[in-house]
Amino acid sequence: MTQRPQKLSRRGAIKLGAQSAVAATAATACKTPGNSSALSESKVETAHCLVLGAGVAGLTAASMLESHWQGRGKVVVLEGSGRAGGRIWTLRNTFAGPVELGAEFIHRDSLDVTLWDAVQFFDLPTVKLPKMGEGLVYYPPRFKEAKRTTYAAMAWNIFKAMTMFPAIDLYRGPDLTAGQWLEKRRYQDLGRDFVAMALTGHMPGTLDDLSIRGFASDKLSHQLNERHEHYITTGYGSLIDALKAPLDVRYNQTVNRIAYSPAGVSVTTADGKTYQAPKAIVTFSVGMLKSGEVEFYPPLPRQKQEALSYLEAGHHSKYIMQFRERFWPEDMFMGHYPWHERQAGKTYFHVFYDQPQK
Repeated sequence: MTQRPQKLSRRGAIKLGAQSAVAATAATACKTPGNSSALSESKVETAHCLVLGAGVAGLTAASMLESHWQGRGKVVVLEGSGRAGGRIWTLRNTFAGPVELGAEFIHRDSLDVTLWDAVQFFDLPTVKLPKMGEGLVYYPPRFKEAKRTTYAAMAWNIFKAMTMFPAIDLYRGPDLTAGQWLEKRRYQDLGRDFVAMALTGHMPGTLDDLSIRGFASDKLSHQLNERHEHYITTGYGSLIDALKAPLDVRYNQTVNRIAYSPAGVSVTTADGKTYQAPKAIVTFSVGMLKSGEVEFYPPLPRQKQEALSYLEAGHHSKYIMQFRERFWPEDMFMGHYPWHERQAGKTYFHVFYDQPQK
């Protein structure tokens, strides 16, 4: 059996699955199986471990177990939809190259992001792309035409532009919304709109939704200060294809009940099927866990319910457009419209990043 990446820790597995992926049971809970008598003898399907959800977190957890057990245990992945990947969804055969309907970039260099372990293990091709320095900013109250991002930062106040993210990282006071933060810092005009764009353009929420302390704890300022993005030229879906290839993934298995006890876990799906295992790993999104569509019996512990009550799934809309001819500069990668009347956070102007002529 092909060895799977071993560097992907439990924390890394969860991080790979998007910020809203939550593992209700640690991957390490599925211990090395003993003899087959541990499995149920009833007519339901049994496994040594069930993984619920075939997003990146679920696929990575299942991959780690398969690698650790080396064929000595049965892992079954249950996915409610007809595909794997969750918020990674690569559209092929529609445009001249792969287009990402969900996650698009690797935002940090290889030394800082666990995701790179899998990208390098599967030898996925990547390309480095310029970020802020190659962007253009259009701000009607100040500029008659679009200006380079660096020019816009200087037009505001280069010192404030350079220190806006470190100021968030260093903040130790009570939590504030992004809107309260802007008022506290007394940003005005271009400066206020510039910072508001940076905050809301990278997080799915309004100024009244976003937490400054959360922004700092997620180290998003580190990401935003990066000079480059990285893109998998064959599409993010190539990672999903590689992860799921050796796994037993069951599609269209909508889970509606999870009963658990020290004796094991019993999972019931909408079509009446039952799966049992000594342990299960739940990688449902925050939205799914809070929706009530899945019954936990007994209910989740109070601590988990309280933690979920503080988490919200944000909303993002992504539009992909193909133009007959290029109307933007050839060296332009990103466009910004920070004016408070904007409806979009940011715009990328290369659809096929390794083939800019397309």
